[in-house]
Formats: sequence, structure tokens, C-alpha cells
Amino acid sequence: EQSYRLAVKLQNNLVAKLGYNDFGVYESRFYVTRNNQIPAVLAEVGFLSNPAEERLIADPFNQAKAAEGLAQGIAEFFASYK
Repeated sequence: EQSYRLAVKLQNNLVAKLGYNDFGVYESRFYVTRNNQIPAVLAEVGFLSNPAEERLIADPFNQAKAAEGLAQGIAEFFASYK
């Protein structure tokens, strides 16, 4: 499925950019991912309930790294169709 392929690209790039542990890709039945005609993914970069992760999420440097990872994952996903 295309959503899963996109999720794997995003996960791999987020892990590489942020240095986080790779907990894998999980499928869900959220409305936003379930009722779409195009690939859909929800990306969790961290959890605000975890004080250490909350600090990382608030850090502009880590925000930029996460954005780079997401952008690179999207670019790789589209490049795979060439």
C-alpha cells in the first residue's frame, strides 16, 4: 500500500535525522488515514507527556531536523515513481 511505503520513508528519515530509536511503522484506523484517496500518514515526532521529549520538540534545531527528515522522506517517496 502506498501509505505504508510513504510511512517507511518518513520513519527512516526521521530516525536518521533525529537519532531516535526506530520503533517501526504502525498502521492505524484513524479517520484521516483511512478515508483518503491519496497516501496518508500521521507522523509523531515526540510526546509532550514525556518531559525530555517535550524539550526536544520545543527546540528549534530539532524542529528543523524533523522537518528535514519529513521533507526528505516525501521526496524519496515521489522519486520512487520516476
